[in-house]
Amino acid sequence: MKKKILFLLVIIFGSYYWFSFTSENKKYEILNEIIKDDELALFKICNKSNKIEIFENNLNDFTFLEQLSVNFQKLTQTEHKFKAEKIKYFNRRLNKMEYSEIIPSCDKQYEILYKISLPIVSPDKQSVIIKITEDCNCMLGGQSGTYLYRKIDGKWKRIKTLNGWIS
Repeated sequence: MKKKILFLLVIIFGSYYWFSFTSENKKYEILNEIIKDDELALFKICNKSNKIEIFENNLNDFTFLEQLSVNFQKLTQTEHKFKAEKIKYFNRRLNKMEYSEIIPSCDKQYEILYKISLPIVSPDKQSVIIKITEDCNCMLGGQSGTYLYRKIDGKWKRIKTLNGWIS
């Protein structure tokens, strides 16, 4: 009896995983859409991804299935190394998208360096949680936040800051 229940649970959660699975290429696509729609100037990015930290009370706006998906992705996130020519930022001066520079050694001194996460994506691909950290390498400056974005009328909108700090 226990084996049957365990087997059913594996089938249910395995099916749900495949339903909510988002490929790496799709995550890059979503990330670039967010950067463009929010006009983020992420011109120098650390090649190592940020880890998303969220708390249960941050997920009150999510359905039960979305909460399962978010928690599963949160638990299974690994350090990701960003690849060159995969992320673009919005260059306000030129009013166009350009490739971000991926910095291999993030402990070097740069004027401003961004650390980002691969997004946690809802099963319907309409909600995303992403962490963005801006480090000015000036001892007391910088900011970081974990943000909820939703796709509304074909554009990604920042809906909520789940947690953040400014120094």
